Parts: sequence; C-alpha cells; structure tokens
Amino acid sequence: MQVHLKLARLDEDPLRLEDYVLSKTNRFGFALNQLLRKPAKSARHESSIEECTVALGVDLRNFNFAYYDLLQGKLSAYCIFQFNDFVDDIFREELYWWVRQHHQRRATIKDAIRSFMVFYDVTEDDLSYETLRKAVQRNADLAPRKKLLPKTAIFR
Repeated sequence: MQVHLKLARLDEDPLRLEDYVLSKTNRFGFALNQLLRKPAKSARHESSIEECTVALGVDLRNFNFAYYDLLQGKLSAYCIFQFNDFVDDIFREELYWWVRQHHQRRATIKDAIRSFMVFYDVTEDDLSYETLRKAVQRNADLAPRKKLLPKTAIFR
C-alpha cells in the first residue's frame, strides 16, 4: 500500500481522525520532518505518486508552515517515495520481529503471519499472505528448530 501525503494547516481544514499530527517524538514524525525540511527532487520518481492508493493527511499545527521549503504546499514525488520506502522498511522489520518471536514460542510461521495480519489489520487486498510468507522466508533469519527430545526414556 503506497501512501500519498497531503499537508494541511489547522486553519485550512478541520483535523480528521485519520490525519497525522506531525511530531518529532516518534520515528515516523522524525523522518517526515527531515523530508519536509529538505525536500529532494528526482525525475526518476515523478510517476511514483500515481501508484499511491491512500492519502495520509499531515497536520502541521505544531510547526510554522513557512519553515518548510514546500512547493506550493505540496511534497515532491521523490519525498513521498522516500517516506513510503521508510514506512515499508519499518513494516517489514516489525513483521520479521513478530514472526521470530512467535517462532521461538513454537508457533508455525503461517500462524505467526496470520496473527500479524490480524493485529495490524492487513487484509489480503492490501498485502497477500503469500507475499508476506515469501518475504519472511527470504529475510527473517529464522533459526532452525531443534527436535524436542522425549521427557521419558521409554520413548527413545
């Protein structure tokens, strides 16, 4: 899921429930603040904004709108691409951590991925199970499981 960022001042539009109030206290706000301060441009990513499926409102109520070097209140397509890439990296790292934790507790990879999808409200339309499974197989660095020995000598 690719996100298109829309910027708004408090006096322009009322704050909606899904709007993100820019803050420097979390990793998303810190990254977005850096991208807003020094927006980069790249002709290579100009068409990447067309692939965005969701618009995320960003409320700058705590900051001076003129502080950011924006193009008529809009982010460049390359900044949006960079933010999407950052969010995607964090999402993947959360997935790998989730699966490793469940794998250590003797859960199957399938159950771990399904519980991740339920917890983060990821539907098959957003990201398919197979896509997540392949990413986990390639990048999660799961330790191979050891077979448990029987607790009694009778079954040896």
